[in-house]
Amino acid sequence: MPTDAALDAQEELHRALGRRRNGRAAAEACLNRLTESWTRQSRDRAVEESAHRPWRLIAVQIPPRSDSVYDVEARDPLTPWHLAVIAVYQTAVDWDRATAALWVPHGIATQLLTPATPMTTIDLLADPTDWAAPAATLLATWNPAPDTA
Repeated sequence: MPTDAALDAQEELHRALGRRRNGRAAAEACLNRLTESWTRQSRDRAVEESAHRPWRLIAVQIPPRSDSVYDVEARDPLTPWHLAVIAVYQTAVDWDRATAALWVPHGIATQLLTPATPMTTIDLLADPTDWAAPAATLLATWNPAPDTA
């Protein structure tokens, strides 16, 4: 599955080439090699980032989709990557509060805890006493700050 960056690059290439056909196949082949290289490098980096490091229990508050009367479809603030992480790594979910506990490798936890993520996040195991509680209990006691946006 192509990444967002790969799709953006393909779109830019097609915009730049326009209707021209000369050299299109070679340009597309080069772009595919480049984006495959990006993907390989990012996967290698993720493996290096998580190697020999403990997994982490991260709580996330899933933001609602924005329903705009001007758009045909609602916009999802989460990228396919965020959606995949939630789907694969969830260990407990509170549907009423739109929160989930995710047991993730260290590298993914680092990405989720950055300020740039579209979700409110917290490390549920930040306190050593938290290690004794189940994920569902830790998730239930977490009160994410209300969205001020």
